[in-house]
Amino acid sequence: MGAGTDRDKTNKLRICLKELRESMRNLNIQSKANLFSEEALSKLKDENDQLIRIIVTRIKNIN
Repeated sequence: MGAGTDRDKTNKLRICLKELRESMRNLNIQSKANLFSEEALSKLKDENDQLIRIIVTRIKNIN
């Protein structure tokens, strides 16, 4: 991952988690604004949710 210590890895994963959560918020905004259909965004939301769960699990396993 390019991080030396566990603390560095955790910090980089937390940045990643922050970006994923921001992406989820943006998907929800686009859905509520009817910019895209719910069907079009459902796979993206599901994938984003899975990635969030993976990153949270990784953070917990490092600590």
